[in-house]
Amino acid sequence: MSAPVATFRPARRAYAKRLALLFAFTIAVLIPGWAYFGVWQSLAGSVLLALCYMFATDELSLWRRHAQAVWTLTDQTLTYANPVEEAEAHSLPLTEIAQTKVRLGTHVVLRLTNGTAITMAYLSDPKGAKASIDAARAGASGNKITG
Repeated sequence: MSAPVATFRPARRAYAKRLALLFAFTIAVLIPGWAYFGVWQSLAGSVLLALCYMFATDELSLWRRHAQAVWTLTDQTLTYANPVEEAEAHSLPLTEIAQTKVRLGTHVVLRLTNGTAITMAYLSDPKGAKASIDAARAGASGNKITG
């Protein structure tokens, strides 16, 4: 087995950032309501809408499920392990990753050659994770990777 090049773990800061962006988005949506309802009522509405979204999408349980996940990058594979899940660790050859993309400011989406998408959730530095994976992919394939 190759030595780890990098390790990626979900971060509470990334989860908090996601929630703050959600709250900011709901405030932006309710800005027109300030004239009718007032600033404080619109802020309260933003909090309620953000909480409704979190409840509807089960955001807290998603965080709990991903909080202990560990992604280990080597020069040949990307391995996912999560003690919360019953399954064993999964290794993915870097040659099977067709594309990487940062999404929502805290996630990295891995698009595989077979069309499957895998999400690395709540990363504190998703751009750095993407760059590390792309560099390792380039080394594994011997080609320059653009994304």
